[in-house]
Amino acid sequence: THIDQLFADWKRVYYSLYPLCEMNPALNALFLPLPDIFKEMYLFSLNQDGAHKILEAFNNLEKIVSARRKNAGLYREGLQHPDVHHPVFNEEAAPWRYSFLLPKGRQKVVTERLRNSNIDISNWYPPLHRWYASGIKQGDALFPNACELSSRIANLWLTPETESDHIRKTCDLILKI
Repeated sequence: THIDQLFADWKRVYYSLYPLCEMNPALNALFLPLPDIFKEMYLFSLNQDGAHKILEAFNNLEKIVSARRKNAGLYREGLQHPDVHHPVFNEEAAPWRYSFLLPKGRQKVVTERLRNSNIDISNWYPPLHRWYASGIKQGDALFPNACELSSRIANLWLTPETESDHIRKTCDLILKI
């Protein structure tokens, strides 16, 4: 669909810009126009078929949440290593992604190796102060936690369709790296 293509384009832009911004923080200004450029991705109307899919998902909500929790548990079990820091898991939560922290200096290599192996991973949780004039003026020193987390976070998908074998393969690769 058109929205899927927009999302694929946004991902390419984001994954291209983010490493450049890490090298030169002045380039963070390039993110400012993205919400306007990709606004159709966020603001769109549904046709009958799209609305039906959403309503059907609501009917299967317990099954979907259960599968996401199961997949989160598999990642937690499979990524046991003293240098991997896991989130506190709330049994009642409906996890969207499995987010965890990698050791300092390992995020980039893990991300590149997984993407080169056709495993989708993101590091999304950028320090947003870098995208706004007021935050840029204040500098990174006032936002040490945001900067630290953004340089160490990794996010893996928890969609119900994700197979257990894929999760094991992903965990094994991360631990090898």
